[in-house]
Amino acid sequence: DFKFVKTYRRYIDDVFFVWEGGESDLHNFLNSIADSIPFLKFKLASCGKQADFLDTCISLDSSNLLWKSTIHRKKTFRNNYLDFTSMHPRFMIVNMARGQFIRISRLVSDDVNFVTECNILKLLLVERNYPPLLLDRIITEVSEARASKFPPIISKGFTPRRHTELVAPSPSVTNS
Repeated sequence: DFKFVKTYRRYIDDVFFVWEGGESDLHNFLNSIADSIPFLKFKLASCGKQADFLDTCISLDSSNLLWKSTIHRKKTFRNNYLDFTSMHPRFMIVNMARGQFIRISRLVSDDVNFVTECNILKLLLVERNYPPLLLDRIITEVSEARASKFPPIISKGFTPRRHTELVAPSPSVTNS
């Protein structure tokens, strides 16, 4: 029964949904899905007021009951961004950096954390030989267009209606 699923997102084999029912209803729901699709096994990866989904950490701010999101870096994260001295065409290298700053703008819901994440990315890219002035220009460009062209996916007005759990079950295919 999907009546308690407020939001549902899927990317290949990762599923994320916001659950607005009780914990026992959640386990019944997951069991019914598992029973109906025998070749998939669902493992509950996160449940509560915070969940990591792909490279995003989504949480419920208990002080104002608003959803917020930020960048999630896995333990295996390495600074393997394309080096600026690579033999790729220059426009590709610059656009890779621009795309990463746009990604931050879309994934980070609050402005303070947006600035922090931009500074972290800038340091990572400087380690990969990107000129700081180029990065500053891109950060300014993305910051100025944040409200109009690159708004956060989870914005300030996204609020839960009642008791809510963030759920990120991870299906895995098994050979039966």
